[in-house]
Amino acid sequence: MAIDTTRSHKTTFNANPTQRAFIESRAEADLFASRKGEGKSAGLCWAAYYYTHHNPGANGLCLRDTWENLQRTTLEEFFTWFSDGIYGQWVGTEKAWYWNPKRTGLTGKLNFMGAAGQGDATKIASMNIAYLLGDEPAPAAAGSDGVGSLGIDKLVFDTVSRRLTRWR
Repeated sequence: MAIDTTRSHKTTFNANPTQRAFIESRAEADLFASRKGEGKSAGLCWAAYYYTHHNPGANGLCLRDTWENLQRTTLEEFFTWFSDGIYGQWVGTEKAWYWNPKRTGLTGKLNFMGAAGQGDATKIASMNIAYLLGDEPAPAAAGSDGVGSLGIDKLVFDTVSRRLTRWR
């Protein structure tokens, strides 16, 4: 997959077979599980691009247990592939990414949110969501860096699942 937005800026992503199957899947739900460092976060980022490319105007939601963990991992990976000001615009006050249609041909928005507790379900209750990216949805033990994951609360996950709209 490649985005060639200008003569001076090109991003190329060479998906491995597992990433490609995940990114291009048309299933109602997919689980991409593998060991650390095998491209799960990159796959999530490119799944957002791919879905939005095939569903213009689609709004997505990227969830992780806490905003801090999401910033440190998923959001950092996202900006590795999609530079702010080139492929779109990051609006920090909204915790949202807006694709740049002039450079990417994409229209749509991707919200980023930490959601560990049941109280976070109310933040999602009225959102228009076409797709969900869940990073570290299940609790995980702390790694060598001492950081673990609380996982995404079941009520939050169920609330998002009910909010998903069909864009196919």
